Amino acid sequence: MTDKKHRKAAWLMALNKRFLSHATVVAVAITLAATVSCERKPLYLLDSGNAEVTVSVYDIELRLLWGVDWKAEWQYDWDTLEYGPLGYEEPENILATIDRYDSVNNKRLDIATQHFAKAGGRVSLKAGNWYDMLFYNTGTDWILFDQAADLSYYTAFTRTNSYPSYLRGLTGTYPSYNPPSDSFFGVNVERLWVSADPDDYEKTIQPDGSILYLYKINAELLPYTFIFLHQVIILNNWDEAGQKITGCYGISTAGCAAATNLMTRMTSSTEVTLSTDDIKPMQTHRTLTLPNGTVREGDILATRLFSWGVTGINPIAHIGDTLKSCNSQYIGIGFRLRNGITYNVTRDITPQMMAHPTGGVITTVFDCSVIPDTILNRKTDSGGGFNAEVEEWQNEHQAEIEI
Repeated sequence: MTDKKHRKAAWLMALNKRFLSHATVVAVAITLAATVSCERKPLYLLDSGNAEVTVSVYDIELRLLWGVDWKAEWQYDWDTLEYGPLGYEEPENILATIDRYDSVNNKRLDIATQHFAKAGGRVSLKAGNWYDMLFYNTGTDWILFDQAADLSYYTAFTRTNSYPSYLRGLTGTYPSYNPPSDSFFGVNVERLWVSADPDDYEKTIQPDGSILYLYKINAELLPYTFIFLHQVIILNNWDEAGQKITGCYGISTAGCAAATNLMTRMTSSTEVTLSTDDIKPMQTHRTLTLPNGTVREGDILATRLFSWGVTGINPIAHIGDTLKSCNSQYIGIGFRLRNGITYNVTRDITPQMMAHPTGGVITTVFDCSVIPDTILNRKTDSGGGFNAEVEEWQNEHQAEIEI
């Protein structure tokens, strides 16, 4: 086995024990027998249910998703008290969609839903049947769902919007959608067989002498939304008149998947733009390390953006991987010049997205020396405007929305 395969095996082993910071694990404990006074097998398991579903929260390491070096790559001083956590936040409520199948011909018998607090709850399951159980957290903003009546598909997506795009030269190529904007987790438990044989259960003697038969299933809730930490390093930002770039109006990322399939975790093939104006304040005169290892003094700004990820993959299947290929990915930055004019810059970030299929740090470097003096010194009462730098992008894609 190669070193890379050894590393990935170790990562996946660690993933089974601990997942991301403030993620959630669902432990499904199915109780199908209650009170019996002796060792005789209860024969009524086929007719009774009362499954116990408990939800437990674990602390999991972000390095499994973002890479072991993400803390060294991330150079913005993020104030968690002011800006909130960098990683995922704990979901409070869980929804389960439960499909029951006949054990003889595998025909779907019924579909039910059940809400759980993260502390757990009860649901009635019948022994001698197959079940498919889809869990995901509720209380999310912007996220919408589309599912077939028979649950042959179950898709999560967001609405289109008219948010201004900072991707000059790509405008109109990628439709604009809201970012998911939430820590959204889930798991699809398939072909769960609820046995009618008490020998298949863990037997526990209760304090009153009764016997409890416990059927345990462990299912980890893994993220559907992935966090990309965009940091923009700005060089040569000062001249005799002061700062050239004083902030950022917004950031757009193009080539993102429009949706994800909750059952398969496959992201859609539709490419969209996700934009945010939640840009954290610029930090000036910092000693910063560029992606090529060069150390320079510069300014830096940052944002935290949720996304379904790149198109046409199951991101969880690529934890620790660098993708061999993916659709083109771009970032557009709407810099605010000292005269209030918006100066738009577009960059190709495809290689970085290939290296971070499950989120992480994306770094863009911009040298202010390329800003024309005619733009930088334009008076604000001239009507404003923008100047676009669109180098390093090509291969436009016309995308149709399919929901």
